[in-house]
Amino acid sequence: MAETVITSSCYFPPIIFFSEFVKAKNIVVDVHEYFIKQTLRNRTYICSAAGKVPLIVPVQHNGGKLTAVKDIKISYDGGWQKNHWRSITSAYRNSAWFEFMEDDMAPFFFHKEKFLCDLNEKILQTSLRLCGADIPAARSKMYVKDYPGPQWTDVRNMSDIKSFNQYNEQKNFGSYSQVFSEKLGFTSGLSILDLLFNQGKHVLECLTDPKN
Repeated sequence: MAETVITSSCYFPPIIFFSEFVKAKNIVVDVHEYFIKQTLRNRTYICSAAGKVPLIVPVQHNGGKLTAVKDIKISYDGGWQKNHWRSITSAYRNSAWFEFMEDDMAPFFFHKEKFLCDLNEKILQTSLRLCGADIPAARSKMYVKDYPGPQWTDVRNMSDIKSFNQYNEQKNFGSYSQVFSEKLGFTSGLSILDLLFNQGKHVLECLTDPKN
C-alpha cells in the first residue's frame, strides 16, 4: 500500500484513480505541472443512453505558452455548465442514488470558479466525502518530476487520454450495475460520478474490493 498518491488536478477523476486514492493515507494534487490539452485535467467521461460521452471544461487561451495548472482559468463562454449538468441529469436521473447526491453535485454547475484547480479541488473533496473515504488531499508545493520509492504511487502520467485508456484496460476494474447495462453492457473508464450515482453507499466497498 502506497503512503501517498500523486495525481494531476482532474475534473471528476475516473473511478480507477479513486481505487488508488482509497488505498493510500494521503493524496497530493500536483498543481505545478504544466497544463496539457486533451487530458483528464479538464475532461471526464459519463455513460449516456448513446454510450460513453466526454464532458470538457473550456479554459481561457494562454497564447500557446506553457502554463502551470494552478494558473489555468476557466472560460464561461458557451454555457458549458448548463450543458454538463443537463447531460449528467439525463444520464443518471434514473440511477438508484442520483436523488441522494444531486444536491452535493449540482452546485459545481451553478457557481463559477475562476481557476480550474479550485473547481477540481472542491470536486475531489466532495467526491471523497461521498465515497466515505476520510483521506486528506493537499496541493503540491512544487513540481517534482519523479517520486522514488514504494511509498509513492504516481498517476499523473495517466491523465493523458491514451495513457489513461491503457491504464484502465490494465487495471480492469470490476463491473457493477449501471443505468444502461442492459442496452450497452458494462462501460468502463468512467468518472467517479458513475460509481457514486449507481452504487451510492456501496462505493467504498466497490473501490476496495480485492478484484479491483
